[in-house]
Amino acid sequence: MDSARFSRYLPTERRLVENNYLNNETTQDILLSAQFDEFVRKMRDEMMANTDAKDVAELYIGLIQSDVADMQGLTMGQFACGAALCVGSINVDGDNSRWDQWMKKFDGNQNAPTYVFVDTPIDLGNGVTQHRIVFSTDPESNSVTGTL
Repeated sequence: MDSARFSRYLPTERRLVENNYLNNETTQDILLSAQFDEFVRKMRDEMMANTDAKDVAELYIGLIQSDVADMQGLTMGQFACGAALCVGSINVDGDNSRWDQWMKKFDGNQNAPTYVFVDTPIDLGNGVTQHRIVFSTDPESNSVTGTL
């Protein structure tokens, strides 16, 4: 991997990337981990110290907050963005078709394109599904490597 290109990623973000591609196995391991919230918190701390990451976060997290606020039954969890990836969660209370509606709206936003999107739903019980997600905000990070 080109070390100059790799160095643009935040340290936590690098754990998800292999040769400028999102590594599916590592990503799934983190999304399914009991340490997921800690991973997001650590990336958020790194994000707050990086101007480029804060700019990415302002656009994408702001959009997610606005969209989720407009949709009944969705609750935004923690989110953080790096140089090329954002990670976070959205809880869906009840009918999971709300998730599909949000996805269609988010995916269709021309002002904030995504190039790769990985979603791992977690059943929290009582009709609540947490969608843990990682997505690329960088056209150069537009593929997934590993088993899908």
